[in-house]
Amino acid sequence: MWSFVGWADAPVQMKVTEKHVLFDRITHRPWRVVAKELAPARIATQDERVLAVPRARRLPRHPRTICARVHHLTSWLNWLRERRVTTLAAVPQDHCGALLREYGVVRDRETAAVQRNKAGSSLRTVVSAMQDITDYGELLSADRHRPGFRQGRRGPAPWARAEYVPRSGP
Repeated sequence: MWSFVGWADAPVQMKVTEKHVLFDRITHRPWRVVAKELAPARIATQDERVLAVPRARRLPRHPRTICARVHHLTSWLNWLRERRVTTLAAVPQDHCGALLREYGVVRDRETAAVQRNKAGSSLRTVVSAMQDITDYGELLSADRHRPGFRQGRRGPAPWARAEYVPRSGP
């Protein structure tokens, strides 16, 4: 766990839970290392190792964003592990779409019936967390996607597909 609890410049609206980055919730140990390597790369964007990565973001992210990103990354990595994927190089393209189909709807807690689609911005956040593994692959020591792998590479962006239409009504 990383803790930003003692951070003097933390915004007052930042909850204590947002100041803890919980890597131990990632069930597959090598993927904890992946998350721990991605997080500082998003904060220390001017580090020479990060600057050498062509697809790395150049603006540093706020620790609150890092916490949220690790949360989404944890969901993705644990979802893969539940499907017996043990290396990121073995992730098939269809798994990206399958996660988004599952994550992209709000279900009734009792019946599991689909109530509505989630907003596209919610899905973009998940896709972005998934994509970080590919974009920062050169920095990752424990595991990475196979060369050339890109989520949502073919066709429209996953959050723009027909099954993810925006909600209508009030």
